Amino acid sequence: MRSLEDRFGDVIEQLEGLGERPTLAQVDELHHMIDDLDYELQTTTGLGARRYELTKRSRHSHALLGEARNRALDITDEWEVPQTIDRPY
Repeated sequence: MRSLEDRFGDVIEQLEGLGERPTLAQVDELHHMIDDLDYELQTTTGLGARRYELTKRSRHSHALLGEARNRALDITDEWEVPQTIDRPY
């Protein structure tokens, strides 16, 4: 099995490679991957320098995930048609 460092690095690369128009499905898939890695980090890694470095990678991946989700939601919002409500005056 590959190390947590490598797998966090892979997720970060994927997040950086999403570009300006990611889909919510892509973001959700990466979110699940990060959650799994975070769980493994919390349950298998003791205190110390390695955990500190892995926690930095986790935080970096969450920051990139948030940015990607915002971009995906902005794209989704572009396609929503505002509804007008006809009200008698």
